[in-house]
Amino acid sequence: MTGPLALDAARSALVLVDLMDRIVALPLEPRKGTEVLAAAEKLATAFRSAGAPVVLVRVERPGVADQPPGSGLVPGLARHGDIEIVKRTIGAF
Repeated sequence: MTGPLALDAARSALVLVDLMDRIVALPLEPRKGTEVLAAAEKLATAFRSAGAPVVLVRVERPGVADQPPGSGLVPGLARHGDIEIVKRTIGAF
């Protein structure tokens, strides 16, 4: 971010998708998963401070009792008041 974040909390939300251990750990390009996570955490803090909602989306495989390791959100990412959505397919929208 280059400057302060100005947003209308009543009309804005931050949607973070697939920030799960098993995804963040992949060899991602052009940014490492840890870089994406750090940027997402900074944005989430700014949105929460402004009173805007933070929506966290993760995936679960349908019909599978035990999800693969690392299927939960990265520990410490979710905060009280965040909205968590579980998708059952690749796309969240």
